[in-house]
Formats: sequence, structure tokens, C-alpha cells
Amino acid sequence: MNIITVTLKYLIVSFIIYFFFVTSNKIQAQTNDDELKLGLVLSGGGAKGFAHIGVLKVFEEENIPITLITGNSIGTIVGALYSIGYSAQDIEDFVRAQDWEMLLLDRIPRKLKTPFKQNYEQKYLLQFDLNTKNKKLSLPSGYVKGNNILNLFSGITANIPDSVYFSDLPIPFACVAYNLETGKEELLNYGHLPTAMLSSMAIPGAFSPVNFNGMRLVDGGVINNFPVDIAKDMGADIIIGIDLQQEKDEDLQFESITSILMGIVDQIEVEKHNNNIELADIVINPELKGVSTFDFKASAVDSIMKKGEMAARKQMPKIKELISGRNIKRNNKKDIAYKHIDEWLIREVVLEDEYQNDVKFILSTLNITPNTVYTTSEIDEATKRLYAYGNFEMVNYKLKPNGMGHNLELIIKDKKESKLMLGAGFNTVDLAVIYANYSKQNYSNFFSLMMIDTKIAINPQIKMIMESNRMYYTTMGLEIGARYNKLNQYEEGSRTGKMDVVNVSASLYTNRRLQNNIDFGLGATQHYYSNSSYRRSDSDNIINLFDVDTSGFYSTLFGQFTIDSRDDVNLTRRGLYLNTKFSLLVNKGEFSNIVPIYGLKVNSVMPINDDVYLLGSFHHRTLFNTESLSSGYSNYAANTFNSYSDYSFPVLGQRGISFLEPVSTLGELGFRIGLDDKNFLTPRVQALLQFDEWKNFGFDHFNWSAGITYQTSTRLGPIDFTLGYQNEFSDFNFFGGVGHQF
Repeated sequence: MNIITVTLKYLIVSFIIYFFFVTSNKIQAQTNDDELKLGLVLSGGGAKGFAHIGVLKVFEEENIPITLITGNSIGTIVGALYSIGYSAQDIEDFVRAQDWEMLLLDRIPRKLKTPFKQNYEQKYLLQFDLNTKNKKLSLPSGYVKGNNILNLFSGITANIPDSVYFSDLPIPFACVAYNLETGKEELLNYGHLPTAMLSSMAIPGAFSPVNFNGMRLVDGGVINNFPVDIAKDMGADIIIGIDLQQEKDEDLQFESITSILMGIVDQIEVEKHNNNIELADIVINPELKGVSTFDFKASAVDSIMKKGEMAARKQMPKIKELISGRNIKRNNKKDIAYKHIDEWLIREVVLEDEYQNDVKFILSTLNITPNTVYTTSEIDEATKRLYAYGNFEMVNYKLKPNGMGHNLELIIKDKKESKLMLGAGFNTVDLAVIYANYSKQNYSNFFSLMMIDTKIAINPQIKMIMESNRMYYTTMGLEIGARYNKLNQYEEGSRTGKMDVVNVSASLYTNRRLQNNIDFGLGATQHYYSNSSYRRSDSDNIINLFDVDTSGFYSTLFGQFTIDSRDDVNLTRRGLYLNTKFSLLVNKGEFSNIVPIYGLKVNSVMPINDDVYLLGSFHHRTLFNTESLSSGYSNYAANTFNSYSDYSFPVLGQRGISFLEPVSTLGELGFRIGLDDKNFLTPRVQALLQFDEWKNFGFDHFNWSAGITYQTSTRLGPIDFTLGYQNEFSDFNFFGGVGHQF
């Protein structure tokens, strides 16, 4: 009886346990079966996409669950960052920290550029690529390559594996692009996440096509700007979409090439877009009329995000009603969120096989030391420094795990580029000016840069450069130049004659960059200088030829040291330029007559506030042993358009040229006042001191000048006009021009 009772109790307990587990598993299975997926769809729209951040901030406040995300273009960027664990506030901070103009236009800080890039890239209005195979003019595949934005994406997603299924991210994600080869839409859900992000936002014409997973891709907005159907295919049961498309503004619709292109794209994609709106359960459409696709200014971020917040709050009652009482799958971002790291132990720099012979040059330019910790921004700046040399079309990087640290793997695309650039200008000396530049860059050649630069005007000029940048962080070059100037000459404020100057030179030089903005150079120059001067005699008013003995050959050895931290050449807002140069001149080939020359130029700009800048400059030059020295090496005063050599002092109010004493110093102080964002007035005062020898220092030859300069920047180039008064002339002089100077 006891055995039967025990057995019965055992069976009852076993049944209860079995029933509990089976029922529990069925309930759990039923619960999992009833879980719904909420998909968030973020459309493309350029700068309008800042509204996505505002919507996400509201979703976080209201604890709205997001199971998966799809997007296009700017929606891809925001969606990808959110999917790997960035919060809405993180994305906002990221957006505010960027200089979007620099990023989207592939611009590089001036301090990182080579002297060639610093001096030439701003000067020309029109640029044409030449096909290197058949030497024909051709338009580029895109205005920018996307080098900067790809490196930015690589930095902020560096902890994501090099190749990953996007469905394995903390929040499953996918984006779309347009395949140029097949003419079809491509779903991007596997591979290198930064490249997928760039592919999805590569607006045709603005960006070059992107190579991704063996395909040539551009912005998915060409075919599917609001990919609700992709979210549906990923299993979304409920879909909330943020659509940035606005009512057409007829006044702004076709005002630029970009707007025309975007208008064509909109018409192609309209049917797909309408179908996707029908598929979505709720569509949030922020009021963004008047916001441009490329309005990435920092001042616009706040208002655009606020519009997104307002639109989300307006739809929030409907959203809560839609998800109320429904079991929506949540991704626990706190447990699986992307851990952002800003410091990396770089074990080694990895190069592709074809660049192994150039390891020294590349590593010294990067300035990355193995087994050293670097921040993401330092790595980004290092790659920009290599890219800025101009030898490469793209310089991108990946961070790949290696033990306790990471390898910095460089992906380099060689540049074999020929380019024709054209410009024009107008000024008070040359009147009309045409500029033309032909340059050829090929890193695989010893001379990686060859250039011809010409100025066609009353005072013509030509310059040819051959330069090698392949040596150990050192530039070696050959420069040949010629110029002709027709000038008026003044003495003691009165015109005394005219000068016809011919100046031909050939220079061998080497230059080494010590830091981002410090250069040290050595060189030798051979000059031919001829000055035919005509002067009116004081006694009989007869024109006589004089100074013909200055024609001849001159040799110079020089060393120079330069610091250039200016942010811009034409309208510097901050920075310092300092050049000090010491030369030994062999006068007319007579080695017994060597003339030492020392020169110093300093220009500094310091912002006082947003509208006022303090400008200071200092010019000094001392010539020793000046007996029988040619006018080609003499100190002289001239405005910037009358200079025929590097030895001029830019004196306000100066007419033509006036020769100065062997020891001359010019100091200037000015305040640039912003009338608005683009127009500036600069009152300036100058002091000019000169004497024949240091032992005769004195103020007998002291003059002062004053003036006011108007400056602005236009698509044709800078506009710069100055009205100056010099006490030696006791008169005003006006000079200036539109367009860049040679």
C-alpha cells in the first residue's frame, strides 16, 4: 500500500512538472510567434536629413521600440549610426562636430597641402580633366571622389568588422543604391559598412561612382529614395517612415545643375515613391520647404532637427495607438550597443604590394609610428596629409584587429592625372588677363608633377615646374620662368621715366617639410635680367637711354625657412606666414663680387571677434656689398600688380615703382571689418624706413602711408581694391582687381 501511494505521488508530481514545462514552452513559443517587428525607414534628402535626428530623439523620449532600419543617402548615414548603437544625441554631436563643406567637397586643410597645392589650386575658375590615353578633354565622373567622407565613416564605425552582415548589427539594417552597370536597384546588406554608406549617398554628378562588392554604385535615390519595400522584405510588420520629400518650389526648382539633376531623379523615382508611401503604416513628413539639399551650414542644423521633432510629436498619438497592446520586438541596445573608441594602438601600417617600394615616403608623410596609440582624428589627419600631396586619387584606411591593437591598412588609388585649368582677371595695371595651366601628375614617374603656368596680358609671364615627391619626405624640383614688365618709374614722388624689364630664370631646389606648416629649402638659381630704361633729362627734357649695363647673367645660392599656418591665401581669417631667406648673389658672373642678401616677410591675421580681424605685416631686406648692383636685385616699392621680382615692398599709394635704399623695412597694421559674411573693409597704416648701410641707421628716409581696402570673394575669384595715400606723393592712388594674381 505504501509503495502504491509513493508511486502514485511520484506520477502526479511528474505529470505536474511535465505539464508546467510543456505549457510554459507553448506559451513562450506562442509569445515569440506573436512578436511583431517595427521597421523604421529613413529617406534621402541631403541636409534635410538632420530632421531624422530630431525624430529619433522623440522616439527615445517616448520609448518607441525599433526592430530594424532601412534608409537611403542621408537616411543611410543616420540609420547606420543608430543601428550600431549611437544614440540620437550621439548622432547630433557627431553632426555638429563636422565641417560638412570640407568633407563633402573633399577639401583638405591648407596646412596639410604641398606648396604646389597651396599656391595653385585656388587660382583657376575652370578645370578640365584630360583623358591620359587619347589626350582628349573629358568631364570627371563626379565633382568629388568622396575621400574625406569615406574616411570619416571608417573612423566612426572602426569597431565594426571589415565585412559584416548588416542584419547582425545591434539593430538590423539595410540600405539601397543604384547599379550603373545593370540599371537596377541594389540591396546593400553585407560588406564594408562605410563603403556601403558612401555608395548609398553618392549623388550622380556630385560624387564619383563607388566600387562596392564588385558593383559600380550611386545614390539609391535614383530608383528608391524611400525604401519602405525593403523594410517589408526584411520582415517588418509595422512600418514608420520619415519622408523628407517636399512640395516643389517653382522659384527654386531649376536654378542650378544640381537642382535640375535632382528634379530628373525625382521624376524617375516618383511611382516607386508613391507605392512606398502606400506600404507604410505612418509617414512622418517634416515641413522643410526652402531647405536646400546641400544646406549643411551649422546654423541650419538646429532648425532642421527641430522641424523633425515637431513632425514626430504631431504623429506620436497615432504611433502610440498603432503599437498599443502589441508585442513588438525590442533590440536591447544597452547590452549590444557599439562601443565607440577614440584611441587605437597601431601595431603596424599595412600597404598594398604595389607601394612597397615607397614605404619610406608614405610612412614619413603619414608620420605614424608602429606600436603607438593614436586618436581617430590623428589617423584621419595622417591620411589627409598623404592625400594632400596630390599623388593619389584616394587614400582610405581600415583598422583591423592585431593582438591587443590594430593594423592601419591603407587602401590607395594611384593618380595618373592630366588637367587643364583656365582663369581670367581684370586689374588696374594689366587690364584684362587670361590664365592657363596644364599639369600632369603621376606618382609612378620620378617626376610626379609637371606643370606649365601662363599669364597672357600686357605684362605676360610663364612658369614651368618639374617636381619629384618620391624621396624620403623631400621635394626636389626644377623651375623655369620668364616674365616681361612695362613700368613707370618714380623718384621723390614724381615720374622720371619708363622701364622695360625682361627676367628669365632657372632654379634647382629641394624642400623638406618639417611639420604640417614648416618648410626648409635650399636651391640655386641662374638669372638672365635685362632692364631697358628711358628717362627724361632734367635739363633739356630729352629722353635718354640709361642703365643698359644691368643686362646679364646672375647666379644665386639660397636657403630659406617658411612657416605658413594661414587658413586661406586671399581672405585669411587666422594664421601666420613667415619667410626668411638668405642668398649669395654672384653679380654678373664675377665671383669676386658676391653680394649677400637677407630677407624677411611676416604676415599675421588674428580674429578679435566674428566681424573684426587684426592684420599685421613686416617686410625687411638688407643687401650687403651693393656696389654696381643690378636693379633686378634692388629693393623697390610697388603695388602688387607692378612687381617684376620677389623684392618689392607693397607700399600703399605707390605709383609705378620707386627704388629703395639697400636696407629697407616696411611695417603695416590694419583692421579688417566684416560688413557681412562676404564683404570686408580694411583700414591700414604703414611706416617705411630705409637707409644705405646699417651703420648709417636713421630716420632721414622715413615715410608713411595709409589706405583702405575692400575685399570679397566671388565665383570669378577674389575682388580686392585699395585706395592709398603716400606722404611722399602727397596724393591718392587707386589700384586693385578681380580674379587671382599670377
